[in-house]
Parts: sequence; structure tokens; C-alpha cells
Amino acid sequence: MGFIQKDAEIRRDFLGQLRDALLETVSAIPLRPENLVPVSVRSKGPRERYAEEADSGDLWGELGSLENPHFFDEVAEIFCFEMEELLDWISEEFANGLKSVTYLGPLRCYPPRHLVGMHDQDPNWFSGGGHAWDILGRGDRVVGEVNTWLRSRPCPGTDYEVRVRHLKDLGRVNQATKQRLAKHLRGLAAHDETATLSALDALLSDLAGDPMNTEFGEMVLFDRRADVEVSHRDVGVGISQLFPVLVHAFADQNKIVAIEQPEIHLHPALQAELGDVFIESALSDRKNTFLLETHSEHLILRIMRRIRETHLGKLPKHLPPIKPTDVSVLYVEKDGPRSIVREMPLDEMGRLVKAWPGGFFEESFNELF
Repeated sequence: MGFIQKDAEIRRDFLGQLRDALLETVSAIPLRPENLVPVSVRSKGPRERYAEEADSGDLWGELGSLENPHFFDEVAEIFCFEMEELLDWISEEFANGLKSVTYLGPLRCYPPRHLVGMHDQDPNWFSGGGHAWDILGRGDRVVGEVNTWLRSRPCPGTDYEVRVRHLKDLGRVNQATKQRLAKHLRGLAAHDETATLSALDALLSDLAGDPMNTEFGEMVLFDRRADVEVSHRDVGVGISQLFPVLVHAFADQNKIVAIEQPEIHLHPALQAELGDVFIESALSDRKNTFLLETHSEHLILRIMRRIRETHLGKLPKHLPPIKPTDVSVLYVEKDGPRSIVREMPLDEMGRLVKAWPGGFFEESFNELF
């Protein structure tokens, strides 16, 4: 009797050790750059069977006795099922991670005067920043935030205000609306100027209120200096490169926003101001993470300055505090056929702990002196 009890204990220990070993193996699966998401391992047995059993109880606890001639086959099948479940989870998490990424390329699109239908014509509409123009065309809160930012920045290129025109597609006016419009038009022939104006107002109101007629939002710029509406095509190219950066910084939440050369075509003062935009978007309630590829020392210097002001208690009230641990500065340089990525840590005063390799910040000094 004692032998039987000991034998059963050994079997229980064996199952526990086997399960621990398999789980340890699963948790140690390496992920390499050339195979970031591992290839699926399909179960040898019916997957539906194990899925049902996994929901109802412990697969490993139902293996049975070692005397079962199919014991190890069962172990292999359950292990493959567990592997498949793990890899499905990894793939799903990886896919969800990609969905949270917003990418803006180094040359944002320069849209035509009329943006309606452009997303169907430009294959790079999203990566080129075109989607940001769609967001502005809706006229929602992002327009207000962009305008507030422009008004509060006394920099060259910020003398504009975004406005949205609401346009109707006259080709989609239904027959009933056309009949009502014809009635209003007959009223325009009245000799009484008041009656004519009243009929005209009714005509415009009826057309604007037609729910069957598709409405489009078109963005225009109001030049505050000249007191005139203009197109983005009538101003510097920099404004078209700036808007997608601002829109995603203000509109995105809990996103990874990757931007190549956010400073392109911008005045140095505006390049520095973008540093505050990224700080506020990343460390406020929006909680975005920015991956910025930049050649702008003005942008980097602004972030270094805000770290120093946070430490000294001199940070402007509208900005969240920023610490060296909130920023990772990476310098990428070529080394023959490969590239080397150097981390450039910052101290609490916003200074580089290590000397910057290969120039960059000292270029201005060399040109002056």
C-alpha cells in the first residue's frame, strides 16, 4: 500500500515537473529581428477539443496515468496546443501594437486647393499627413486647438487661422428638394426687394438643410495680418508640413507617433516651439509616445531647456514637468556596412552627459568663431 502511495506521489511530481519544464520552455522562446512574430505551431490533435477543455479546467491535470500508452502523445498534443495559444496571443498583441502607430514621412503631402476626394487618389495619404487635413476639415475641437496654438506663438508663419467651409454636392439634390427650390426661385422674381431677399434666404436655408445632400468640409486659412481668406497653396510650404504634426499631436491619444523630420521647411523659432508641442502631447492626458528623427538642434535644445527649467522650478505653467527619464536621445552613425546607435543621456539640468559625436551642436560655434 505504501509503495502504491509512493508511486502515485512520484507520478504527481512528474506531471508537475513536466508542466513546469514545458512552461519554462514556452516563456523562453526567443524573438529575433528576422522573425519577430514566430511561425505558428499547429496542434497535432483537434484544436477545438483542447480549447473546450482549457476553458473548463486544467489540461495538464487531465493527462491521466503514465501507464496510458498514449500518455506522451497526449503530452505532445497539449504542448502544441499551448504553443499555438501563446503564438496567437503574441501575434494579436503585435498587430494591436501596429494599430497604435501613426507614421508621418519626411515630406508631407502638399494638397491641391480642393481636398475633396484626395484620399482616394493619393496612396500615401496617411503616411504623407493627408489624413490630418481630413481631420481639420471636420471642424471639430482640433481646429480650435490648432488656432489657439497659432495665436499664442509670435513666430514667423503663425499669422493664420484655420477656418472650415461647409460645401454641398449639388449633384446629389433629390427631386423633392429641387421642387422646393423651384418654388423659392419663383419668389425671387417678386418686385418687392424684401420678398425677394426672403425667398433667397429660404432657398439657401432649404439647400443647406437637405439631409440627403452630402456635405463636405473644406479647410481655408484666414490671414490675420491682411484680413483675407487664402488657400494653403497661397502661403509658404512650411504650413503644409506643420499642420499634420500639430493635428496628430493634438488629436491622437495613447498612440506611438513616428515622425521623420518634423522640422522640415520651418523657421528655427517654430522648430523650437515644436519641442513644447511634443512635451505636452506626451506627458499630458494624451499620453502619446513620439519617435522623432530630426536634424534640428533647435528642437532638441528646447527639450533640454524644459528639463533644466523643470529642475529649477522655472517651467512655464502650461507645460507638464519633464525629466531626463522621459527622454531618450539616440545618435545613429554609419560604421561600414552597419549602423551604430549611441544613447546620449541627459542630466537633470538638460545637459548631455557624454560628448556629442561627429559635430552637430558645435557647428554653430565653428561657423561663428
